Amino acid sequence: MRTVAVRDGDGYRLTGHKVFSSAGPFADFAIVVARMAGTGEQEGDKPQFSAFLVDLDNGLFELDDDRRASARCGRPPGQFV
Repeated sequence: MRTVAVRDGDGYRLTGHKVFSSAGPFADFAIVVARMAGTGEQEGDKPQFSAFLVDLDNGLFELDDDRRASARCGRPPGQFV
């Protein structure tokens, strides 16, 4: 997993991509699973993961709506970067 969470003050800074299978462009929130920084980087070191509920309407996310993936039920896919 390439998405990483780094402690930043009282919160976390997430870096990476979140790909939605459908309805991504219409979402207000996303659940993002990220590897905690400093874990799983050395051979034999077990990575630790956390799930974050992310408000997508905060201006910090970019929607890449140019993805060419099939969408279920006619809902467009989306990727947040």
